[in-house]
Amino acid sequence: MQPDFLRFRAPLETTLPHLDELLRRAWPEGTDGQRKDLFERGGVEVDGRTVRDGKRALGEGALVTTKIGTGQEAYGIPEANELTRGPNWILVEKPTGMPGTLDRDDPMNPILFLADMLGLDRDTFTPVWEMPARCGGPWLFGFTPEDAAELARAWRSGEMMLTFTALTRRLELPRGQLLGPGDVPVNFAVTRYVDGLCEVQLIPEYGRKAQKESAPDPVALILEAMATANAPLLGDRVREGFMVDGGLRLRLAAILHDPSELGHSYPTPSDWWPQEPVIHWVKPGSEEEPDEDDFDDFEDDEATYQEREQYDRDARDQAKDAATYLGGKTPTLRVSDKTIEVMEQQGHPWVLEDSQTAGRDHLKPGTLVRLMSRKGKPGPWALTEGPGELAARKWADAEDLDSVLDIHEETRIRVDEAIIKRADLYRDTADTDLFRIIHGEADGIPGLFVDRVGPLWRSTVFGKACRRIKRTIYESILESDPRATLIEIRHTADIRTQDQLPVARLVHEGGFTGMAQRVVGLEDGLRYWCEPWEGIDVGFFADQRENRRKLKTFAAPGQRWLNLFGHTGAFSVALASKGAAVLNVDVSRRYLDWTRENFELNHLDPALDIPVCEDARAFLKGTDEKFNGIIVDPPTASQGKGKEGFWSVRKGYEELLVTCFEHLVPGGVMLVCRNDRKGRGGLDQVIERAAKRAKHSIEKLEPAPPSPDYPPLEGFPEGDTFEGWLVR
Repeated sequence: MQPDFLRFRAPLETTLPHLDELLRRAWPEGTDGQRKDLFERGGVEVDGRTVRDGKRALGEGALVTTKIGTGQEAYGIPEANELTRGPNWILVEKPTGMPGTLDRDDPMNPILFLADMLGLDRDTFTPVWEMPARCGGPWLFGFTPEDAAELARAWRSGEMMLTFTALTRRLELPRGQLLGPGDVPVNFAVTRYVDGLCEVQLIPEYGRKAQKESAPDPVALILEAMATANAPLLGDRVREGFMVDGGLRLRLAAILHDPSELGHSYPTPSDWWPQEPVIHWVKPGSEEEPDEDDFDDFEDDEATYQEREQYDRDARDQAKDAATYLGGKTPTLRVSDKTIEVMEQQGHPWVLEDSQTAGRDHLKPGTLVRLMSRKGKPGPWALTEGPGELAARKWADAEDLDSVLDIHEETRIRVDEAIIKRADLYRDTADTDLFRIIHGEADGIPGLFVDRVGPLWRSTVFGKACRRIKRTIYESILESDPRATLIEIRHTADIRTQDQLPVARLVHEGGFTGMAQRVVGLEDGLRYWCEPWEGIDVGFFADQRENRRKLKTFAAPGQRWLNLFGHTGAFSVALASKGAAVLNVDVSRRYLDWTRENFELNHLDPALDIPVCEDARAFLKGTDEKFNGIIVDPPTASQGKGKEGFWSVRKGYEELLVTCFEHLVPGGVMLVCRNDRKGRGGLDQVIERAAKRAKHSIEKLEPAPPSPDYPPLEGFPEGDTFEGWLVR
């Protein structure tokens, strides 16, 4: 039904839109005369005050409220396109602006014209749910009212799963659940952030409890649930959504009916994201962004930094020998004898808290301590962590007093050494500018990693032990490249338990000007979109560089490759650059779209990119095709799609590989990888067992380790979780 009122917010745009322009966007059915009449009779309010001047420019976020009458019928014959159909249903791509309410008493109703265009009976053609006029995208119909009712019953019972995609202002939580009308749950997960907006995946859970026939349809449910959560969708002109060109940003992304005669996924259109800014958003690292209390700021904590420098100088001056230094300046951390034994004999750099750990409660994170066994045996030097299982990270061996007496100078030396190790990569940044600069403990820098991501340098902080030396690290990096733009991501908690995704802060603004935007990175001359400003995953795994180079030597025109768990398609782009066609299988439509964007960025033949939005296991079961090469690099664990259920690399990898071998041509190539801290080693045995079960002969099995800029640290499996093998 056409609402008799509108309530929406003004967006932030480069040229502030006039009130009349915003009203036109919100009410396209209305004529110029009708809008003029609204202003003349005082029917338009802005932030609760009557406004009669349609040329008034509004500030961002201004709330517009107005009552409207019947608009001019602005819609003629619909231009909807058929997507696919079944025995009793059809899916149609509804254009934005087409009224989405069926009125059989109105012979000019667009849905009836739509039935005529599709060659269906206009007397029985029935939508399964209503669609607002300002909403476009896939729309499900039944051939008869009975068909539509049965489909509606299917989604109310949970037999049919509907997944929607929407755009809204930034949400506080990356995932969660909302309650809509009738207490129907709506699961949500943020799939992408751009400036102050986020793309969110929404799945109504109708089948959780018995639903009444009057249960809200999925579109109405989502609109109300999001508005109740104070996150109305872009273009929702009734619920205070920011008004943008193009209408309501809500689309059916996927539909899966059990039994599976109805199952499809639908990409979002190219104009999905607004061209203009929509809301004011504080860019990461700006002055308006609050600092975290437990971290020292690079730019604004000069006094504290000077105090620490003076402390270090005093300590060096007073230290005549190790005993004096130990006795007067450095606190101790009591640990078990076993802890010191493991650190000294195996080289493990972490102190994990146990029943014998004592003396850390009063110590601030980043404090330099001497580890001491319960029996009084001195051990290595360490930097303390904050509360939690990880008590401290190793800084230096017991006898390495020089590294302790001048900790900042030692830090500079370690950073310089890390950079020197990557000298070849530095010399080739015109061709490759995606690589790791500092690899945490393996480079002697506990808990901190630095990556080159296209035009940026990105620091990822995985703990608080480095707070004492972090400023020195950044100064050393900037000494090597004063024009570097350096950003920092603080990842101090499990992302699965955080209230929000970690957001980058600007440490040093160099020559790069595109703050908080996607960037383009290079690997061997190929270009890849990266998102470095938010979260841990930038959309590109540089540790696979050497493996991509290996696989390119096997790729050739006319071949067909399979990239399972394809992510953003880095392997696919590399293979396609050699002329091979690649099936990219991933359950995430976002990643498949990202892959397509990477293909377009490199001007590759789009026919070489074959997206498959499906669970990898289901895909393999449903195809008989054999491939010249297969990439298998799964997540450690994930929720499968459809009937496949939960996936665990520890339990299901061998079965998956058996199926992969059955789809590999004789003499084909397979890259098999695993990232699992607890399952390190033994992947080659899993591969051999799977090949034997599939009756596939392995000619050669060779290691496929991460790139050299990700060096392993012996005795530290937690820092070396990657394992890869090339199978021929």
